[in-house]
Amino acid sequence: MYLSEVHTKMSYSKESIWFKRCNSLFVFCIFFIFNCFANPFFGQYSKSWKVKMEPDYKFSFHNFLEEDYNNFTLLVHNANNTILYQHQVNTEFQGWYSVHFPHDFEPLEVDSAIIHLPNELFFTIKEKKEIVYQKKFIYEPSINALLQLRSFNAYQTLPDLWGKIIDGYQWLDRKGNNVVARSYIDHKYQSDTGVITKRYLYLYHFREDDNEKYQLLRKFTDSYEYCKNEVATKFYMPSIELTDVNRDTIGEISTFYKLSCSDNDSVPFTGKLLFTTDKMKFMLESFIDPCDLDLPTVIPSSGLELHPYFERFMRNKFLDNL
Repeated sequence: MYLSEVHTKMSYSKESIWFKRCNSLFVFCIFFIFNCFANPFFGQYSKSWKVKMEPDYKFSFHNFLEEDYNNFTLLVHNANNTILYQHQVNTEFQGWYSVHFPHDFEPLEVDSAIIHLPNELFFTIKEKKEIVYQKKFIYEPSINALLQLRSFNAYQTLPDLWGKIIDGYQWLDRKGNNVVARSYIDHKYQSDTGVITKRYLYLYHFREDDNEKYQLLRKFTDSYEYCKNEVATKFYMPSIELTDVNRDTIGEISTFYKLSCSDNDSVPFTGKLLFTTDKMKFMLESFIDPCDLDLPTVIPSSGLELHPYFERFMRNKFLDNL
């Protein structure tokens, strides 16, 4: 092989390598420029805008590059780019801004006022006419889509069940086969003013073990006394509910009850909402005057602030039972 031929082949090989590198760089530049203009989330917005979505579809967003901002439109649309809901932000605010979907949004489509089925949707933030953020999410309207509450009456299989049984229910979740039961006991005693009745309310949560026997996970107790002629301390029967608010496929049971000596609609009483999941317990409590047109002040139990999606659900349910 002649020297000139070797030199030619070496030059050709170097030129090929450089040509491929330049071609790759050119394609990358075209791709980068295209995304900067066609996709506003590719560049600066992905770093300056922070958006959080909680399990119950509460969206919180914050632009870390601006201290004060306003005039925003929040949109929810489907994969066909049909805008279903909007929320207008006209007031100036600082820090994080939060909205709850779909409660805080205005429906724009006739059929979108109530979304009955799971949907693939997009959450979009527009500043004036410019899209500054967009995120896809799956909307599941049911808060117990994977869980089903069924009636249960095999009470003889449940250990340590006290009192007169009101009802029982069962469900299957990620932890296993569960049973919940409600009951009560009346204790009467003589006082200087007559016979007094003290009523105890119980809610039991059982779970089936590996030997197909139910074990008591937790018992919840409350009571009310000083009742003479009438006892109205009781569970609200339809209030028993199975949910999965945080979407972890572990069932949550909640029920509302009142502490009172009278069923008279004008007599004040104490209302409580019990919410339990996987051995955890949370409460809402309020003194309720039926003659007061203002909403009652509801007091949450300690620790509930660590689970804001639970608290939002509980507060809505509490008001629904008044």
